[in-house]
Amino acid sequence: MHDWRDYVRGHMPPLAVGPQRENAIVAELALQMEQAYGDALASGASEPEAFGRARGQFGDWDALAREINRAERPAEREAERPQGGVLSGAVRDVRYAARFLKRNPAFAAIAVATLAFGIGGNTAVFTMVDAVALRSLPYRQPDRLMAIETRKAQQPELEAWTSAADFFDIRDRMTTFSAVAAISPIWSVVMTGRGEAERLESLYVSAELFPMLGVNAAIGRTFLPAEDNRTQASNVVVLSHSLWQQRFGADRKILGTGVNLDGGTYTVIGVLPANFRYAGEPVAGTASEIDAWFPLSANPIVNSIRGLRFLKVAGRLKPGVSVRQSQDEIRRIGLRLAEQYPNSNRGFACDVQPLSTQVMGRFRVAMLLLLGTVGFVLLMACANVANLLL
Repeated sequence: MHDWRDYVRGHMPPLAVGPQRENAIVAELALQMEQAYGDALASGASEPEAFGRARGQFGDWDALAREINRAERPAEREAERPQGGVLSGAVRDVRYAARFLKRNPAFAAIAVATLAFGIGGNTAVFTMVDAVALRSLPYRQPDRLMAIETRKAQQPELEAWTSAADFFDIRDRMTTFSAVAAISPIWSVVMTGRGEAERLESLYVSAELFPMLGVNAAIGRTFLPAEDNRTQASNVVVLSHSLWQQRFGADRKILGTGVNLDGGTYTVIGVLPANFRYAGEPVAGTASEIDAWFPLSANPIVNSIRGLRFLKVAGRLKPGVSVRQSQDEIRRIGLRLAEQYPNSNRGFACDVQPLSTQVMGRFRVAMLLLLGTVGFVLLMACANVANLLL
């Protein structure tokens, strides 16, 4: 077994660098010779032939020493500067790594591909986890927004929906919330009279929703309480920003004009901001983009029987009110509704949880497990590259 370091030291003229740096250079040159020797043996060469190939890596040792001295002189000047003391070592390490990788292109390609796979997978998954499970809801004071749920006590795993009649009672009786709003399931309506007919995705929401979220219209306004009177529906509509741009050419004169939706004429009163998207249920977990928003009073089944549950309910806590206080109050209201309307409400219980928990709770554990999995993949990629180095 050849001692390549001794061989290099026996042939290399003295270098104009410090002892520590000279040892590093000798080690680097010895490693290159050792690799050439090993590659030659692996290809079937005899030991003398392999030794000759290793020696052939460096023909003129004097010229090599002069070249190294020229290359190291700028690095030494940089190291002498007081402000560059920390970075100069990193620069030399980068240069050493670059020279090593240049001499071993196959190793460099494998290492780069392995690390790219690990880093790319982690970047993609973290972006998804950040959007789904880590970020807070994009509304004003999102920690004060709560989901108000009505569930069957014996089957809590079933989807929570609230009837319109229960919503109105809850809204009138709650004292711990500054605002309570209801949101319908996604409805499809057909817009006609403006070129080709188009199906739009829409929601019926109570007038309190947009002020509760802290969302103002980009142009025009959102619903007034008088327009959400369940005894007298108002034919008004608020458009999404994308629909306003794509079908109406971003024309501000659309305000106050009528559009034909499902055979009825609705007056456009506002356009929502471009970045607005309702993140709660029933939209949460779907890819649906809502095109049109109607007042809840315009929903055809808003005055249906109490047993027909089709609404999601959310509210904003008053300042100084805790989640526990709101939970105690809503549970008492749920018990009173069960006593007052036993035919429809017996066996149902009301509760409150943060809206962010309702929206992201079902995905949080899975997302964090996925993040841990790809983190382990990155660790394996780093271990593989370290193994190649060894």
